[in-house]
Amino acid sequence: MKSQTTLIFLLFIILYGLPACREDRSIRPEILEVESIVDSLPEKALEMLKTEPLATGAASEAERMKMALLKNKAEDKLYVEHKNDSTMKAVVAYYKEKGTPAEQMEAYYQLGGTYRDKHDGPKAIECYTQAMIIGEEHPEATSRKLLSRVYGQLAWLVNNQRNTKLALEIARKKSRLYGDRDYYSLQELGSRFMHDNQYDSAVYYMRAACRAVDRLQPVDTAEMLLVYGSALVQGSKMKNDALVEDCYERLRHFGNDVLPDLALSGKSYYFERVNTDSAIKYLEMAYRKDTVLERRMGEAVKLFHLHYKVGNLLMALRYSLERDSMYAIFADELQYQQAANAYNQYVYERDKQKELQMAQARFNAERKLNIALLLLVGCSIAGVVLFKRFRRARKSWADDTKRLHEDLLHHQKLHKRINREQLRVRLHQLARKSDGEAQAPVEMLQEVVETFALENPEFVAKLKATIPDLKDVDRLMLYLRALGLNQSETAKILGRSRSTVSHRMSALLAELPELEGEEDSTAQ
Repeated sequence: MKSQTTLIFLLFIILYGLPACREDRSIRPEILEVESIVDSLPEKALEMLKTEPLATGAASEAERMKMALLKNKAEDKLYVEHKNDSTMKAVVAYYKEKGTPAEQMEAYYQLGGTYRDKHDGPKAIECYTQAMIIGEEHPEATSRKLLSRVYGQLAWLVNNQRNTKLALEIARKKSRLYGDRDYYSLQELGSRFMHDNQYDSAVYYMRAACRAVDRLQPVDTAEMLLVYGSALVQGSKMKNDALVEDCYERLRHFGNDVLPDLALSGKSYYFERVNTDSAIKYLEMAYRKDTVLERRMGEAVKLFHLHYKVGNLLMALRYSLERDSMYAIFADELQYQQAANAYNQYVYERDKQKELQMAQARFNAERKLNIALLLLVGCSIAGVVLFKRFRRARKSWADDTKRLHEDLLHHQKLHKRINREQLRVRLHQLARKSDGEAQAPVEMLQEVVETFALENPEFVAKLKATIPDLKDVDRLMLYLRALGLNQSETAKILGRSRSTVSHRMSALLAELPELEGEEDSTAQ
């Protein structure tokens, strides 16, 4: 039993317990230096990755994956579009198996950015979701700043798919990271509530975003213009005069050449209630600066109504025609975008189906391999058990055979001794008869010869070798003497006189004295 346990233990060591070689995940200082500056100086980081030691030198797998991740990250910060996802998929697969949570989160974020550049929304959302899950499960080991960017990208993509409820939930998660200091998250929450027609909440978060910008020291003018401009235009859409007036008072000191299109559009709403000419002026500025087709269409409609209101029918007709031409372009773009989204969804479902099929095939192969291994281990154990049983059975069979052979020899010796004793008794009984009746028949004498030859082959062989021409009568005398009969009994059985037997026996012993001891031994 102990040997069986040892054998099973060795088999499992061979199958499952072979020590895997540990990969050296040490990173050179040059690569760590690139990692330290990639956020603040992406151009310099990209140049360092192209230098001689890092670009052409020998590198381990861990270093190659780290450099690929840093290169993609630097290019993303420099607004370089990525259309090939093979490199980042390899990086994600590597860090998914051997990386830390921070590395896994960064890899999924960069792969999501690649799919975003390819306009593959479903796959980008899947990668950003994985990055979000890792960041939420390991808050102490991952970057809060990166998690904030993940929330922002994910909320934007989900909102593009018209899932306002999920986008709002993700935006709330982002705002909780920094509380009331993240004006961008607060503004995003306001926009989400605005799209969901929850105007009270939208106004609350727009004002909170404005307050967060005011708390910045020093105030970032570009960010302030963007936040206040967005609040201004959202307030105009909701017809919230108080919010529009507050935002206008904050922006009225800036020249029209620095105000963003959103601020100009909001100012046009403010002046629409005060002065129609000023409203047309600021709305035309917003129309010229705006780059979003959908907003330009709305501004063209407003300009049409304002010019029609003041009686400028020619300008009203111009903006009406421009709006119609933009609508045709917008319809084509919308149709193209819907077709692109449908194709992306088809590709996503197809790839997902392929992945499921590959996973099922891999599962089936692993299951068959495990079954084969279990059968191998079971057959090995059964073979060992059967071999041990065979050895025990063989040893037992050999012992039984030896014992039977010994018993057979013992029975043969016993049978010979019984036959000899029976023959001696018969000869003694015959010798006690009278002289005329004591002579033995030829069959009995033949039996004496055969019995003696069978029981004492060595004595018979020596006798023939010593006296080759020995007569049968003399041989019978020696055989009967060896069987324990005296000379008188021998003479009666052979039908001879006692003196003849005595004389002949003395002559034989005198001629061959060495037979004396041999006869005594046969008589035993």
